[in-house]
Amino acid sequence: EIDFGEVVGGMIYQKEIVITHAHAGNISISAPNGFSVSPTTIKSSASETETTITITFDAKEIGTYKGTLKISSTTDGLDPLTYNLEASVAKIAQSLESWNIQETYTVADKVTLQAKTNIGKTDFTFSVVSSTPADIVQIDGNTMTFKGTGTATIKAYQAGGGLYDAFTTTKTITINKATPT
Repeated sequence: EIDFGEVVGGMIYQKEIVITHAHAGNISISAPNGFSVSPTTIKSSASETETTITITFDAKEIGTYKGTLKISSTTDGLDPLTYNLEASVAKIAQSLESWNIQETYTVADKVTLQAKTNIGKTDFTFSVVSSTPADIVQIDGNTMTFKGTGTATIKAYQAGGGLYDAFTTTKTITINKATPT
């Protein structure tokens, strides 16, 4: 059995096996869906010749992949040599790389919120989780404004999708009176 294990989506993985030809002849190699092999044919002119076969798994989509690698002689009636192949692609967890939110603001501030995950996702949805007193923070798209003093918890959400898990984080902020100028 050749098990690639649980792998990260979006990557290409390879494993190699070495086969020894019992005798001269042609060999055909086939891989199941989701896997590929190189070479796919071998022409051996002598016995006891070794050939390295590279098995490639391209982790394009979430799921479990199983199948049989088949190595067959095309010049004699021998049964094919088979290997069970398996790989599992899991979603990639995201984490916060940056978020331009501060701990303290004044009522006069207007903030354009921006955040980025470790994989470069920037399409966040921002919202107010809670505030004391109520309704002192307003978020319209990615613009945050303040209507009064107090504290608020702000949420940043990235939906994920495809190979990536959704990601959510929160930050509690304090809103103070504007400093007179």
